[in-house]
Amino acid sequence: MFFQKVKKKRLLIYLVVMVHSAIAFGQGMDENDGLSNVTSCPDDHHPHQIDLGIGKMWACCNVGATSPEEPGGYYAWGETSEKDNYTWENYQSAYQDEDGIWHGPDFTDISGTQYDVAHVAWGGNWQMPSIKDMENLLEHCTFASATLKGVAGIKITGPNSQCIFLPYAGYRHGKDLFSLDNMGYYSSCMPIDDEYNQYSYGLFIQDGSPFIWYWNNGRIIGHSVRAVVK
Repeated sequence: MFFQKVKKKRLLIYLVVMVHSAIAFGQGMDENDGLSNVTSCPDDHHPHQIDLGIGKMWACCNVGATSPEEPGGYYAWGETSEKDNYTWENYQSAYQDEDGIWHGPDFTDISGTQYDVAHVAWGGNWQMPSIKDMENLLEHCTFASATLKGVAGIKITGPNSQCIFLPYAGYRHGKDLFSLDNMGYYSSCMPIDDEYNQYSYGLFIQDGSPFIWYWNNGRIIGHSVRAVVK
């Protein structure tokens, strides 16, 4: 599995975002195992809508999880349930024609649709984040490596000092789980355009440094999803 560089038209945006992320990461390690300093959850009745002061509110935990430190479910892009094997052969939300072109629900944005796992699982105004949502997160928040109840991940703090925790949940490809406790890949509601339609955008986190990326076969890989409120 190889990560791909962003397309030229977005290169400047992502370079700025990655530089900002590297600066923000300089806040240092947070090894607090308590809840109060790593998340802004008011109680144990998750998910909560956390207002980071950047526009849309973010969920306190992953879709499929019952607490912020749990990895939650792993979902191929456009699918709303987990499975035992993540391959092109059993990919449910698109098909490939004889010319190798993939056809599916909406190759622009699936937020709030029947293909949006956050909306399907939690209902209401919950939805998968867009690229803009992720850009706002990286532009306006600060980041630090953190451990919550023994689980490694990233603490994200908004300009209003409210914070959320993203665990290093890894990803699923084929029948295997990779990079648990080492990295996380959080899917957005937006894929690449038709020229690169086997890819999907997401928020990649590793070593305390988050950035927006996409990778080969990204659609079929089981990713984490952190929802936002519309």
